Amino acid sequence: MDTVDTVVTETPEQTILQLRARVFELEDLHERLEANGAATVELAEDLAHARAETEEALRQTREQKETIQKLALFDPLTGLANRNRFQQKFTDALKIAKRENSMVALLLFDLDRFKAVNDTFGHPVGDELLEFVANQLIEATRETDTVARLGGDEFAIILTMLDRDERAAMIAGRVIDALSQPITLSGCLIDTGTSIGISIYPRDSIEGDDLIRIADMALYSAKNDGRGGYRFYDDEMDAQAKAAHILDNELRLAIVRKEFELHYQPQLNSRSNQLSGVEALIRWRHPVRGLVAPDEFIEAAEAAGLIPAIGKLVLDEACRQRKAWNDAGVAPFHVAVNVSAKQFVDLNFVASVEETLERHGVDHSLLEVEITESVMMDNIDMVADTLRRIRDLGVSVSIDDFGTGYSSLAYLKRLPIRKLKIDKVFIDHLHTDADDLAIAEAVVTMGHTLGLSVTAEGVELLDQADALTIKGCDEFQGYLYGKPLPPEALIEWLAELNSSKTRNAS
Repeated sequence: MDTVDTVVTETPEQTILQLRARVFELEDLHERLEANGAATVELAEDLAHARAETEEALRQTREQKETIQKLALFDPLTGLANRNRFQQKFTDALKIAKRENSMVALLLFDLDRFKAVNDTFGHPVGDELLEFVANQLIEATRETDTVARLGGDEFAIILTMLDRDERAAMIAGRVIDALSQPITLSGCLIDTGTSIGISIYPRDSIEGDDLIRIADMALYSAKNDGRGGYRFYDDEMDAQAKAAHILDNELRLAIVRKEFELHYQPQLNSRSNQLSGVEALIRWRHPVRGLVAPDEFIEAAEAAGLIPAIGKLVLDEACRQRKAWNDAGVAPFHVAVNVSAKQFVDLNFVASVEETLERHGVDHSLLEVEITESVMMDNIDMVADTLRRIRDLGVSVSIDDFGTGYSSLAYLKRLPIRKLKIDKVFIDHLHTDADDLAIAEAVVTMGHTLGLSVTAEGVELLDQADALTIKGCDEFQGYLYGKPLPPEALIEWLAELNSSKTRNAS
């Protein structure tokens, strides 16, 4: 059977409908493509922004790391290496010097009177001074050297690739010269200076910590020589440091073992020649060296911070002894006790004095507290308040070594004191030196004008006593009348004094 193909022909209406459907599809596709394109652009913009934020975050992170690293290794004020950087550079310098068989010098120093600059002119001027010093140090050294600020006003210089000591001496001299010149900062005239201690690798030591220690030792020696100079370390310094360490330990043991004792120097009324009081003076009964005078250990005790503890022992022993004399029927003369600045500023000082007097049952009027002029310069209001509280206890106060410090009439008028003690330096030559005699007379006149008695210390010659008597001095203390004596010897001396007066009267 024959098959006949049938041709289906679309009508125009159908074709139009199909075309319209296709148009709708294309329009829909176009709308979707446009939407996707906008999303693509927005995505691209977001991506670009994210990349920019990432770069900024990375930049800030790098800057923060650099800042942290700089703060960890450099002083923020001066830009010099700090203590951490100094330790790194010093360790590296010693390694290189060992490998190359060369020398390294370490210079340690601080500024003279830096605290006074801060206190007088303020910390901003103090900071300016530190920046000035940093610039001077950089100018005085090479780029291969290391200049560091270790903290506060402490500095160090590491000199590398040395072949002789002279270069270290030259740099030290250059630094001292640069810092010894007065300068003007923010309109303020600043006068400072420095001393320098120097240690050398490998001559003095091959250990970094040891080189730092002995350079500091050399610095201490340079300061003791009068400041404004430099010192290389030598073995004698080490011996002195070891001796100082031994003395420090022995003093601490002496406090625990109560090896200190008091001797008492008489104070006589210039008109009646009667004993008016004694000054308690400390001695150290060393188990090996015997009796040690205070000028051999007081400075070491101050450096070790032991003066308050020793001062407390002195006060306690003086009150105990005064009570023992009372019980033995000895005349009621006063006992003067020296009080250090550190004792005096202790908030518990007045309470401690009262407690000690009460514990020993001593009449408060028999105790006299001696302070130096320097105590008054720290805080005159606090000093005046403390002295008033001491006076209210019935304890009298005297100014020791008067004339060598900074006292003025304005200060003396404000302070409830009873006595001025003319320093021995003005007594030694007053019988031959008109200026010293005039100073002594001025102190006597000023004291009497203020209603104070005046004692002359260090009277050793009759000519001195006669001159002071003519000028009206009230009281004498010195070898002409009696040396510092143990308690028993003082009573024997007093008996002899009374006996002599009785013989003279008869």
